Amino acid sequence: MLDKDGRRIDRRNAQDIFTPLYNHQIPPGAGQVVHFEFTVPADQRGPLQVDVALRYRKFDTIYLNYVHAAGYKAGDPLTVTNDLPIVTIAADSLTFAVAGGTAPAPTNPVSTIVPWQRWNDYGIGLLLEGDTGASKGELVQAAEAFRHVEALGRPDGPLNLARVYYKEGRLDDAITSLQRAAAFDPPAPRWVLAWLNGQVNSPPAISTRRSRITAASSTTATRSSTGAVSISPRTMSCSTSSAKLSSNAQNRSAPRRSAGGSSSKPPPNSSIAPSQSTPRTPLRTTTSP
Repeated sequence: MLDKDGRRIDRRNAQDIFTPLYNHQIPPGAGQVVHFEFTVPADQRGPLQVDVALRYRKFDTIYLNYVHAAGYKAGDPLTVTNDLPIVTIAADSLTFAVAGGTAPAPTNPVSTIVPWQRWNDYGIGLLLEGDTGASKGELVQAAEAFRHVEALGRPDGPLNLARVYYKEGRLDDAITSLQRAAAFDPPAPRWVLAWLNGQVNSPPAISTRRSRITAASSTTATRSSTGAVSISPRTMSCSTSSAKLSSNAQNRSAPRRSAGGSSSKPPPNSSIAPSQSTPRTPLRTTTSP
């Protein structure tokens, strides 16, 4: 965190927070993806072993100097050594074969974490990291990971895939994914389905969707040699003598469906009670890096 002058918030002075610089926290139900790049030595012929570990320490060195060093001020030399214990939360090792090597291909042990959970955690990390522009690729990878989860028979796959589509602004695809999540046996948690349905049916989301349809209509129109105007069948079609909305366009203007296939407006006096047999959230966290 930084203050308005670009200085780090390092004295627990939360009242001065102006903007975050980075956020490496991993809260419950979340995940994080970190990308590393390294160069394999040109003379490497045998297998290459990579060891990874996720470590944690309570306070950093600057904060300890504020606490224990006499009269320490920002920018002063550090006089107190940080000897707080470093805890290894998770660790793993993987051995890679090197192209052109003479050694036999290595055999890595099978992970003790079930495949669907590994794919799901990987997708969550990509989803949280992905955004528009240069970060769009993370969302594409997240969607692919959640498709694997769905193929492995878990409702978490289409449920989290709907989160990806919502972040991309693909509301129709998000609704379809929520419907698939609701159709699983057992289905995804009802309160999570209701919350995500509320998001995709919110007035800002619907307004954004209508703006995209209007923009698509204005950019896909082409004129034929007979003078007729044809527009993408996903929006509308018309000629010089008549104009009509396609059934697809009419469906888009109808009330939005909920995950169960009906109107998203709940019946009078209805309530959603949490199920005791389902997890509190579809986002799962493991100790796997």
